[in-house]
Amino acid sequence: MVAYGGLPRWSASPQARQRLRGFEWVFGPKADTWLQMTTGGLLVSTGVAQLAAARTSQGRAHARRVGLGTAITLLTIDLIYVPRGRIRPAYLLDAAMQAGWISAWLRAASAQSAGE
Repeated sequence: MVAYGGLPRWSASPQARQRLRGFEWVFGPKADTWLQMTTGGLLVSTGVAQLAAARTSQGRAHARRVGLGTAITLLTIDLIYVPRGRIRPAYLLDAAMQAGWISAWLRAASAQSAGE
């Protein structure tokens, strides 16, 4: 709860605005800053949930499912909206990273299945 309480203050800080400017320099200007902040918050929340869940074998499986779902979603968005010209081709770098995460999550699942 403390982390969520600090999020509105962080998002209004000069450092957050500088990070957004840097992000927009690479990935293009955005009309909806609230959407950037929402997406960033969801991704941070997902990462925190994965770290917290990964302490047991069931938790690790849950963390993999969440990670796989997140990577597939982000990859899909990149591959749909870059060709349409809605987002910059720089997002193909993100698509490559997401494909790497998908591969890593699938290998980890296979390794655990083989070990069980």
